[in-house]
Order: sequence, then C-alpha cells, then structure tokens
Amino acid sequence: MSSEPPPHNFYILLPTSIAMSVQIDPKLVSASNANPTSNKKAEVVGIQYLRGIAAIAVVFDHSAGMGAFDKYFGVTIFNNFLMYGAHGVDIFFVVSGFIIAYVALRPKDFVPELTFLDFLRKRALRILPLMWLAIGSYAILRMLGGVSANWADYLRAAFLFPVGQVAPLNIWTLRHEMLFYFLFGFTWLGYPLIRYGIFLWFAGPVLSALLGGAGRNDLWDFLVSPVNLEFGVGFCLGLLYLRVGGAKAVISYQFGLLVSATVIMMTLAFFYGRTLGTLESVVFTSLCSAPIVAFAAFTSPAKRNRLGILLGEASYSIYLFHPHIISAVLRLLKSAIPNLPPHGAILLAACTGIAGGMIIHRFIERPLLTRFKSDFSGRRAPNLAAT
Repeated sequence: MSSEPPPHNFYILLPTSIAMSVQIDPKLVSASNANPTSNKKAEVVGIQYLRGIAAIAVVFDHSAGMGAFDKYFGVTIFNNFLMYGAHGVDIFFVVSGFIIAYVALRPKDFVPELTFLDFLRKRALRILPLMWLAIGSYAILRMLGGVSANWADYLRAAFLFPVGQVAPLNIWTLRHEMLFYFLFGFTWLGYPLIRYGIFLWFAGPVLSALLGGAGRNDLWDFLVSPVNLEFGVGFCLGLLYLRVGGAKAVISYQFGLLVSATVIMMTLAFFYGRTLGTLESVVFTSLCSAPIVAFAAFTSPAKRNRLGILLGEASYSIYLFHPHIISAVLRLLKSAIPNLPPHGAILLAACTGIAGGMIIHRFIERPLLTRFKSDFSGRRAPNLAAT
C-alpha cells in the first residue's frame, strides 16, 4: 500500500474541457461582502452540496457495517471499501469549521456579527431539538425490537456528556461540534482579546502527542481529539473566504466533481490503510478534505443541481435518522427475503435511509426551523471596531 500523500492541487482532477470553462463572475460576490452591515449572507452552494455528499458517504458506511452483522446478512461487501465512507464525518468537521467562521464573522475584518449568547442559542436550537427526537425515537424502536435499553447511554447522548458510550452511536460527533461552538463563541465572540486562543485547541492533538499526553484519560482525549485539526482547517478556510471577498470561479458539473473527489478521497484512504480516527489518519484526511472544501467554497456551479441542494438541506436529518431506518430495513429484508443478495439488501437499505432522512427533513426538521425562525434571526453584536 502506498503511503504517498494525496496531491494537493485539486484542479488536476478537472478534465481539460471543464477547466477551460472556469471563469470569474464578479456578480457572484457574496451579498454580505457587498454590504458589510447586512445580516444576510449568500448561500455557498458548493458547501451545501458537500454537506449532502458527506452524509451519503456516512450512510453507505453504516449500511455496509450493519449488513455485516450476523443478525442481518453477515457478509462484508466490496472488500470493506464502503467503510471509508466514514471519512464523510471528517469532511463534515472541516465544513463545520468553515460555516461557523462564515456565518458568525464579518467579511474582511472578522468582527463578530453575533453576541456569544445569541450564537449559542442559535446553535442549540439548530442542533438539539432534532437530536433529542432522534435519540428518543431510537430508544423506542430498540425497545419495540426487544433490545434492552441502557438508559445511561441515552442520557449521555441527550446531554452530550463528553465521555462514555452514547446511543445512538452517531451522536458522538455532536459532542465535538458543541465543544467547538462553545470554545469559538467564548474566545472569538465573548472575549475577542483572546480570540486566537482557539488555535491552541485546534493544535491540541498535535501538542498532546508531542508531549506524550495522548491516552491520559477519556476527558483529556475528548478535549484534544484529533478531529480538532479538522475544525481548524475548515475555520482557516472560512477566514480566507471572508478575507478575499468570496469571489468564485463559475464551473460546470460542480456537484459531480465533488462526488468524484469524495470517492477519490475514500479510495486513497482505502489504500493508505490507516486506522480510522487516529491522529495520523486525521492528518491524512485533513490534507484530503482541505482542497475538496476549498474547491466547494471558491467555485460556483454554472447551474444549480437541485438534488445536490436537497441533499445538503436534508443532511442533518439524514445523518441523525439513517441508523434507525437502515436497521429496520435490514431486519425486514432478512425476514421477508432471506435469499436476497447481501449487496442488494445493503444498498437498498442505504438508499432508503437517505430517502427517509429527506422525508424527515421535509415534514419535521423544516417545520421546526420555521418555528424557531425568530430565534435564528438573533441580535447583531455592536460594531466593536467603530466603538
């Protein structure tokens, strides 16, 4: 297996005919950059695409992993290649770092556009209600399926307790997200004089490894998790995007290129052969994710892909609820069609998980967001520079 790092110049992936069509469109400069006092910022379409693509990668990873359980089909498919869809989470973390910088800071000078408390309230309303619904429904479905409940796991998940097992397992990522939100808000929005202290947290896993602190205890490992690096990479890309004014290159087939780039990243990880979640693996995935997220942010599609937008909008619902749906579908297929080829069953379960997440987004998540719309509007922080 090759240990060579992936190419850093992402544009080598572009066919010559497409690369020649790249052009700068000054009309696509972010609306917020044209008016620094506006609270409305333009949607970064490529980032929206990437959220959906990352969610799909995770769904296929979990579907293949669950399908390999003995109680379902007990078969590993595609030589475990789909397992590397787990790197969709790495892309999520980089995207999250980018989004937080973009939505909370003013272009050019990075002055906060929200107060610390407004920021935390908006993030909590965005994350927690749907998460609690996912945890509660998961617990109910498990009990209906005759699985004994470990209430401590559900409580730790509901309160995003930093250590210990959580159920469902995918909630672990939200613990890191909320820690990032709090530290960013505290340093950058609450106490701007120490705002660059957040970079110590980004570099924490490297510093801990150099000082021999890794593995000291569960709480320490959570605080200096390798994924901190990925938030840092995305945050730096977000600052760069704000600094340069958000001008984009218009390109054809942006959605398809981002799908291809994600598959290439999975393929490189497959041959790289490192244990998922280790510092070495996260450094590798950060090097892969950075050019992908940069490409998504600094280019714009010549024509918006409707499916890509829908997947991006539904990505949170897809991520939260796909374990419920996949488990139910695999159980149903195993009992109703036991001779169904495992490949077909696992892929069908994955597609059903994606479709189910989109339905939940349409009929549950969107109404929740509408209900909390007034809270999302928030209050703008005073212009500290002008003051």
